[in-house]
Amino acid sequence: MRRTTSLVFAALCGLILLSGCWDIKVKLTVKPDGSGTIEEKVMLVDFFTDLGEEEKSRVPGYEESYFHERAADYGEDVQVVKFENLQENGKFGYFARFSFTDINRVKVDENFSQIIDLDSGLMKATSSDSANYINFVYIKGKNNLLTVSFPHRENVPAPDSTEDIIESGEKKEMSDEEFAVLTSFFEDMSILLDLEIKGKIVRTDASYVEKNTIKLIELNFKEILEDKEKFRALMEMEAATPALWGDYIQKEYPAIKYEPQDKVEIEFK
Repeated sequence: MRRTTSLVFAALCGLILLSGCWDIKVKLTVKPDGSGTIEEKVMLVDFFTDLGEEEKSRVPGYEESYFHERAADYGEDVQVVKFENLQENGKFGYFARFSFTDINRVKVDENFSQIIDLDSGLMKATSSDSANYINFVYIKGKNNLLTVSFPHRENVPAPDSTEDIIESGEKKEMSDEEFAVLTSFFEDMSILLDLEIKGKIVRTDASYVEKNTIKLIELNFKEILEDKEKFRALMEMEAATPALWGDYIQKEYPAIKYEPQDKVEIEFK
């Protein structure tokens, strides 16, 4: 069954409210015994551009309690292994590694529903809506079978063009100044969610496979912004259904990857 996505729509709208944008990379690694790790790197792009170097040095880092909250959001079996605060190339954020003993007890929020605290400039871990979680079922055998189940989305036919989307919603024109500010929010934004299999994949029906890695989500907004007029047409309307935005963007930009199926299987040894 084909599912539609609210992720792109949520990310686009959410970022408009922020003074910077996200660069999120998550890699989930599964071993043959069902254990594994989760690596998470989250950076806020140009979030502190108005601060001087001395002020930046006084910006508080993420505290240990934050990473334990992140571990809990991934599942009760998940433990914190390592974390560090980062400031690099005008970006601020963190890297964290978590471990788990049973992939069956792990869940991943596909919408990365975390909240930015604009007063402190730090991201806060929060409990996400259970309807947004990707879940896993793992059965050991001669060939191990990992089933990945995605949140179900209302099945809405993908539109053929921006005109179809605009006709389905309400157009809202932007000034050149507003559009310039908007594009500056998105140009460095990216979201990546990879599933790495420690073993040889024998069979899978996943849509995006690179050697032993399944790409569940890969969004790079630099590609979307290469054609600014097309992007402007998308932003100058309010779609009747968020899924229309996601499906159209995925159709127009093949390099943007978002697993369209409700469920995929990975058989490996």
